[in-house]
Amino acid sequence: MNFIIDKNEISFLYKKSSIHTFTIIFIILSICLAMIFFNNILIIFLDNLNVFLYNVIIFSINIMFLFLLFCIIMGCLKYFYNIDSDSNKNIHDIFFYYKTKKSFIRFIDFFPVLLIRILIYISLSSLLFIFFTKYFFINNISTKIIPIFIPLYFSLSILFGIFFLQRDIINTFLFISNDDISIKNIYLISKDILKIYRSNIFYSTLKVFPFIILSFLIIPSFFTLPYISIYMSNLTKNIFKYVIKKPS
Repeated sequence: MNFIIDKNEISFLYKKSSIHTFTIIFIILSICLAMIFFNNILIIFLDNLNVFLYNVIIFSINIMFLFLLFCIIMGCLKYFYNIDSDSNKNIHDIFFYYKTKKSFIRFIDFFPVLLIRILIYISLSSLLFIFFTKYFFINNISTKIIPIFIPLYFSLSILFGIFFLQRDIINTFLFISNDDISIKNIYLISKDILKIYRSNIFYSTLKVFPFIILSFLIIPSFFTLPYISIYMSNLTKNIFKYVIKKPS
């Protein structure tokens, strides 16, 4: 089954959301910069601690910042998901998972599995990079191949990420689409969706592959990330329309 992606609707929603796009990215970048700054301050103050305690504190702080960042990112995705031609969502929706105790606890339930899966993906991609760099070093392969290898590696790594994180993408959009679906049901529904539509979802997601590549150049991400969010929202809405007759 081919899911219908209305490019005109995506373009319309993209233009509609543009008024808030820079505000959203500014907030996310501010959190990232605060994380880097705070880590540097901690390094100065914790310099005299033993290595184990130092690493535990730094790791705990980083997890806290990641939680804060992901909470905002999920709110941003909810904002983009809920934009449609009939309503104009409020920018405050990006703080949705901080608004009530129920939504905050629900996010706490959802976050650990998502984080672990992302960390596994990053670890696998890093191992692949280490393997290839060691291979080049051991076999004395010419450095002229590096300009070809690095873009090729990142492209393959992103393709692998699209495949490996498919279920997490579906889980995420199920999570933000309906606040009444339990976390357990989210996992069960996404499992059923992938049994039927895995290849369709993969090929549909490949259409934003160039935008994902451009996002790594930082400045284009101000334009590409909102487009990717709206595209994936439109795609998952089409999927859920077939699978979920009445959310529970």
